[in-house]
Amino acid sequence: MCLCLPFRKQNMYFVRIKPLKERLRERTMTDREAFPYYLVYTTCMSLVCIPVASHPSTRWDILSWLTVTLITVAGTIYNYSQNGGRTGYDFIQKSIVLGWVLIIRILAIMIPTVIGIGFLKSGIGVAADQTSWLDVLFVTAFVVIYFQRLGKHLKDTNKIDGSSPRPRVTAGHSEVEG
Repeated sequence: MCLCLPFRKQNMYFVRIKPLKERLRERTMTDREAFPYYLVYTTCMSLVCIPVASHPSTRWDILSWLTVTLITVAGTIYNYSQNGGRTGYDFIQKSIVLGWVLIIRILAIMIPTVIGIGFLKSGIGVAADQTSWLDVLFVTAFVVIYFQRLGKHLKDTNKIDGSSPRPRVTAGHSEVEG
């Protein structure tokens, strides 16, 4: 599968919002068309968040920032393919919903690990507020695990029998009511 597949013959809206809202309202935008928006959004979030989070910048900050950005791009493309690629459905919705639950679950492991890294850093003489190779290793592992697990859960939501997904249900109605 070509990793650039989602971008072929793509018409993205950068400033005009009316035609975009109309396509969303009419539900004529496919996951394949929405994927680049999500990829650019997640990449920009990783680009913006990491440099702001640490002062002053060291070589470890820059390495962490670059690593997380590259993993975010690769992980998002990987997750799109795990969701079924061109034949997948509800990629962004599933990524956000499953991603939220996954983050909550990972926090249970992440919080004690951060505390342990703090003790380890003080034990080897690295300032707790300075980014080190330990921080880069931890953040890299966290992001890789996140995208790997999200991809697994996205794949689990694919239809097994190859049938198309059930139609969406309007808010406040059950599938039985119609």
